[in-house]
Amino acid sequence: MSWVAELMTGQYYTPTYSGFDPSNTNNFGPSSTFVARPDRIGSGQLSSGQSIYNFFDASAFTVPGCPGTTPLCANPANIGRFGNSGVNVLRGPKAINFDFSAMKYFRVNERMRVQFRTVMTNVFNHANFPNPAANSSSPGTVGQITSTFQEQIGEASRQVHFGLRVEF
Repeated sequence: MSWVAELMTGQYYTPTYSGFDPSNTNNFGPSSTFVARPDRIGSGQLSSGQSIYNFFDASAFTVPGCPGTTPLCANPANIGRFGNSGVNVLRGPKAINFDFSAMKYFRVNERMRVQFRTVMTNVFNHANFPNPAANSSSPGTVGQITSTFQEQIGEASRQVHFGLRVEF
């Protein structure tokens, strides 16, 4: 028997906003959309717990140049500076994965044996999630997780493989 366990804390990520240039630098990226860090006015952590529908407190981040009453205004003032939020101030969801394998030899005769094996990935079928949407300019999805994460861990859902091997 063999077990492989992968336990990872969440990856850090940075909240952003897009479409406005309150720094007045005309600093547009390759997609002609300005993407920058917002002003941080709170911790971003939720006091009531996280869920895939609300993973961080989006109201803790505002677009620089917007009034306090409208943190995501449509036309911020050109205040000549970037947002004050740091890089990687939020932590995403943790990832957990357990893989299991077992094999058994059966002797057929003196010169032949059969091996039965099974390999299971994500044995407990635990869902792992990526970082939530962090662009506060998209109020419908900011702070939400809309898919499962499989690039780094491996398979997203449980898989079971059986094998039979004859050795002579």
